[in-house]
Amino acid sequence: MMLSNKSETSQSKLFLLASFGVTFLLLYTLLSYNNRLATDDYFYFKNLNDHGIWNGMVASYSTWVSRWFAILFLNVVLKSYNLFHSLLPYHLFTIVALTMVVMNFIRAVAERFLQTTISYITLLLYSILLVASFYFFSFSISETWFWIAATTMYLWGIIFFIAGITFILRPGNKLLNQICCACCFLFIGGASESMAIHILTLLAAGILYILYQNKFSLQSFWKGKSHRMIFISALSLLLALLISYSGHGRVLRQSALPDTGIFSSFLVTVKSLVKLILFQLPLKIHWFIFFAVPWIFLGHQFESEKKESLEKIFKRLVIFFLAFLLLSFISFIPASLFLGETGPYRTWIPVSLYLSLCCMVCGFYLGYKAEWNKKLLNRTFSAATLTLIVLMIINIISQKEITSMYSSAVDKRMSDLRELKEKGEKNTIALDALPPSGMLYSSEISADSSYFSNQHLKNFLDLKFDIRKR
Repeated sequence: MMLSNKSETSQSKLFLLASFGVTFLLLYTLLSYNNRLATDDYFYFKNLNDHGIWNGMVASYSTWVSRWFAILFLNVVLKSYNLFHSLLPYHLFTIVALTMVVMNFIRAVAERFLQTTISYITLLLYSILLVASFYFFSFSISETWFWIAATTMYLWGIIFFIAGITFILRPGNKLLNQICCACCFLFIGGASESMAIHILTLLAAGILYILYQNKFSLQSFWKGKSHRMIFISALSLLLALLISYSGHGRVLRQSALPDTGIFSSFLVTVKSLVKLILFQLPLKIHWFIFFAVPWIFLGHQFESEKKESLEKIFKRLVIFFLAFLLLSFISFIPASLFLGETGPYRTWIPVSLYLSLCCMVCGFYLGYKAEWNKKLLNRTFSAATLTLIVLMIINIISQKEITSMYSSAVDKRMSDLRELKEKGEKNTIALDALPPSGMLYSSEISADSSYFSNQHLKNFLDLKFDIRKR
C-alpha cells in the first residue's frame, strides 16, 4: 500500500512542513554556534589533554566515571574541538545522525506494521517534525541537547537506541546488521547505567513475552530473525554494563552517593512519576497538540477502511497514554535506585522520547481511524503548522539576542583569564557573573572558589590562582 496521490501532490502542506523544518534547524544551528564548554566539559578536556583519547578513557574508567564507550566518544568530540575551535560541527553531526536514524525508524515502522512505504520527502519532513517534538518535549533543553558531556552519554545513547530498535524491526539476513545492532547496544551499556538498565529491562520483557507466545520453546524463539536480534541486543547491553560495572571509577562514584533501599527507591520513583504528571506534562500540552496535528493529517492519508467509533478511539488513546506512563515509570527506577532521589533532567531523556512517540502514535491513529471533514482537517493542519513556525521564529529572535550576549561574555572571560595567567597573577580573582544562557547550558561558576566547576575551569586553563563569581 502506498500513500494516496493527494498526500504526494499536496505541495502546500509539504511547503509548510519544510518551512517549519527550516526554522527549527535554524534555531538549533544558532544555539549550536553560540554554545560553549561548561563545567564537567573542562574536566574531561583536561583529562584528554593529559592522557589522550584512549588513555583518557582508561584514566576516567579507573578514577571516577566508568562509562567507557561514552567517554571514548567524548574524547573524540573534544579532540575535534581543537580542530574546529567550535562546537557547531559536533552539534550538526548530532542532529543529522538523529534525523537519519529517525527516518529509518519511521520507515521500518511503516513497513512492519502498515505494510506501506512513504515517499522520501514526506519521510524526511516528518522525521524532522519528530526530532523537533523530541527537542521541545525535553524537560531541560540546555542539559539534554547542549551540555557536551551529557549529550555523548544520554542524547547519543538515545540515537543508538533508536538505531538498535530499527535493526530489530528490520533484522535482515546480513551478519553486518547483527554486528551493527550489537554495537548500538554496546554503546548504550557503556554510556549510561540508568538508561542501559531501563532498556535491558524492556528487552528482557520482550524476550519473555516472545517465549510465552511460543510456549517457551527455544527452537521456535530462535527461528525469528527479530527474536535473535533482540537476544543479541540484550547480550551486548549486558556485556557493556558488566564492563562499566567492573570499573574502579564506578565504585568510587557510587561510594559518594547515598545507600538507598528498594522500598525507598520505589517511593522516589513514584514521586518522580507524580512530578512528571502534575508539574511537567501540563507545560507540554500546547506542544503536544501542535505536533500531533500533522500526524493526524498523515494518518488520514492512509484512508483506513475500518473506521472506529470515537468511544473506541478514545479508549485506545488512553491505552497509548498509559503505556507512556508505564515506560516512564520504568525509566525512573534505575536513577532512583542509584541516586536515592529524582534523577536530573538529563536522565529523563527516555521520557521525552516516549512522549514524542506517544504524540506521533496518538496523532496518526486519530487520523487513521476517525472520520474527518477534509476541509476542517486541512485548515487545522495549516493553523497548527503555521503556529509552530511562528513559535520557532519567536525563539530564534529571542535566543539570538540572549545566547549571543552569553557566548561573548564566556569568550571574554576566557580571554581575560588567559591574560591574567600570562601576567603571573596569583591572587584569587572575582569574576563578573555571566548573563543568562537561554536554551544553552551555562558555563557559570560559583561564588565558592573551591566549587567543582571553578576547579574544573582553573585546572583546564592551568591557572595558578583561584577564581570565583563576584
